[in-house]
Amino acid sequence: MDNVLATLLGSAAKAKLLRLFLANPDTQWTLDEIKSATRLQATSINRELKNLMKMSLIKSGDCKRQVQVKKGKVKKEIDKKFKCFFVDKKFRFLPALRQLVLSIDPAEDAEIVQSLKKVGSVKLLLLSGVFLHEDDARVDLLIVADKIKEKTLKSEIAKLESHIGKEISYLDLSPEEFSYRLSMYDRLLRDILDRPYKVLIDRFKNSWQDLSMAKI
Repeated sequence: MDNVLATLLGSAAKAKLLRLFLANPDTQWTLDEIKSATRLQATSINRELKNLMKMSLIKSGDCKRQVQVKKGKVKKEIDKKFKCFFVDKKFRFLPALRQLVLSIDPAEDAEIVQSLKKVGSVKLLLLSGVFLHEDDARVDLLIVADKIKEKTLKSEIAKLESHIGKEISYLDLSPEEFSYRLSMYDRLLRDILDRPYKVLIDRFKNSWQDLSMAKI
């Protein structure tokens, strides 16, 4: 995934970090948060962060996080200082760089299909929201499948998130749940189908689309 941007930048790690920071320009990240979001090793993160800081795109500073501490049998949360990394809004080429990086799709459709086929017998797979650069959508991905393996689904979604640089909002349903909610004109499904979406898998052979249009 992210082959184009990684080739352009000469580093898959740099591509992931750029997506993370530029997709979330107002967020301050601790090193652990960056590791969790990108699934990169600390050595790769440190190396690429130094490069990005040298070019003045990324800055560092103190930030606070709430952590849980235990004193005897009592647990409480306290504020703790961490070193955080964030986008320098004064970087001269920030608008142009952000437009370029975020306009390059991080994953090919075939890669997404291959990834999500692992979660069960997929009947329908729709992309919306962040995949189509629609940032205000309620759901980014709809998957309808038999016998969904929830742990596998969460793992594959996390992998996609590490490439996209943003959290993915998804809805997973069994075929029976999908048909029922469609017949009841479910509000969430309505929101998904009333907005731009892209079909990657459709084992229903478009039969659901007639019903989805019934009450528009």
